[in-house]
Amino acid sequence: MSFESSLKEALNRGIKLIEESKFYQDITNGENAKEYYIKYLHYAYQYVTLTSSFTPLAARRMDSKH
Repeated sequence: MSFESSLKEALNRGIKLIEESKFYQDITNGENAKEYYIKYLHYAYQYVTLTSSFTPLAARRMDSKH
C-alpha cells in the first residue's frame, strides 16, 4: 500500500466517524440547533477572551520579521 493510499484510507475512516457522530446527525437533520449554537457562542467567547491576553505575549517573543 502506498503512502498516498494510506492517507486516503485514514481520511475516509475519519470522515465515516464524523458522519456517524450524534453531532453530525443532529446538524444534518436540523435537531438541537439551538443547544449547539449556545455552546458555540460560549466557546467562542472563551476563546476570544483568553487569546486576547496571551497573543500579545507570544507576539513579543517572535522575531520582528514574522
